[in-house]
Amino acid sequence: MLRILGLSLCLIVAGCANQGGGTSKHYYSNDKQPYQQAEAFFKQGKVMQARERLQHIKPGHADYKRAQSLLNKTVEPSRQRLLHYHRKKAAKAKRGKQWYVAWQQYQQAAALSENKKDAQQMLAMQLRLRSARAQALFAQRQREDQQFLAWQDDYQPTKTLDANDQAFRVFHHLLQQDLNHRVSESIKQAKKLKKNTPELAYVLLLSAERLNPEAVDNRLMESVKAAMPQGVKIKPNQRKAKRARTGSTSTRIDFAKVKSLVKHQKWLKAQPFIRALKQSGSKGKALLKAIHQGSIAAAADWYAQGRKAFAVEKIDDAVRFWDRAVTLNSDSDEYVNALQRALQLQEQLHIIQKQQ
Repeated sequence: MLRILGLSLCLIVAGCANQGGGTSKHYYSNDKQPYQQAEAFFKQGKVMQARERLQHIKPGHADYKRAQSLLNKTVEPSRQRLLHYHRKKAAKAKRGKQWYVAWQQYQQAAALSENKKDAQQMLAMQLRLRSARAQALFAQRQREDQQFLAWQDDYQPTKTLDANDQAFRVFHHLLQQDLNHRVSESIKQAKKLKKNTPELAYVLLLSAERLNPEAVDNRLMESVKAAMPQGVKIKPNQRKAKRARTGSTSTRIDFAKVKSLVKHQKWLKAQPFIRALKQSGSKGKALLKAIHQGSIAAAADWYAQGRKAFAVEKIDDAVRFWDRAVTLNSDSDEYVNALQRALQLQEQLHIIQKQQ
């Protein structure tokens, strides 16, 4: 009979989870039937509450003897049986790296146990669970970010279109807006998650930094790292998953070569390395910043030279200079519009020259 009752209690998971390690004082105050209350707790699956209620029935009480009998012959054996059951399930789940199941079962065991090791195991599994969750979300976010960065290269006009087709520029600009929004939202959510789940805040900040190395404040990143529990680990340098599309550019980069290009201010040759630098994390942050600033300044110089050439009707030179300006700073509508007008004029002049 005791075995059947004990096994049936194994199925009352909710009751075990909610019984806690202690019982509030109001269970004992002004209560004339503590034994009956203990029986009621036990029938509800609240083993620990029934146990504590029986333990508080002192010698001399009318129900003391039968309380001890119920405690020693029924409640305590059932508690031990349940405790063994949950520990066994937890250990099996732990071996299978099912951290959520292990944490859940150790939680049940800790609620039934007076051994601190069960509570320690529960906390350890909770940290494992948090680490696994953060690692999985990191990998997912990394795949998404890589795809975002790869998409930036896809908005290239075909041979049948103008090399600086306005529609493609508009669509590329919309993609850039989506990317910028993703970065800002990541930082915003990271600040909210920092207090309770700093590991998730860290994942979001890594994502924002991957997309825009200059977006994340170093103080915020360091404070999030400091807030992470010691047992929670994320491995940012894990092997990267394959990209969804084929033929994409490799993210491997020769830093020495890029540094040499920056040193000699060869901004046009440095342009193809920008996307790879964005994916290289903090390692490429300084180089990316140098290329960006250098390209902006060089583009302005090329644009000025183009204006001078155009003013003296050297259209071919103006087109060449403005093309370089647009290559270095395609976000400038002024540069793009000037190049488009010059290209149209150049085409007309070539046609006229052929007819002469």
